Amino acid sequence: MIQYIRSNCLIRIRQRTVSLPNWRKRQGRIVITKDIDFLESFRIKSEPKKLITIRTGNIPNRQLIGIFDKNLEIIMQMISRSDLLEISRTEIEEHGS
Repeated sequence: MIQYIRSNCLIRIRQRTVSLPNWRKRQGRIVITKDIDFLESFRIKSEPKKLITIRTGNIPNRQLIGIFDKNLEIIMQMISRSDLLEISRTEIEEHGS
């Protein structure tokens, strides 16, 4: 099952506020983001453990969801063997393992 959490750095879990980076680490989540700060953190500190960066520019959410729907199987295969993926409108790049 695939779940997603949309956040601005803090989330509420069972009535207590938890820092998103610490919660992600404990939960073993894959971060999917357009935010360049996550990529810099990944390259410097290897955090988060698994990262998918979105390099599509400004596109409607339904178009972005369409990219994931169309490529979900390959994305799942690639992220299972690699720690970093970069997704653009036309390609998916796999980095490292």
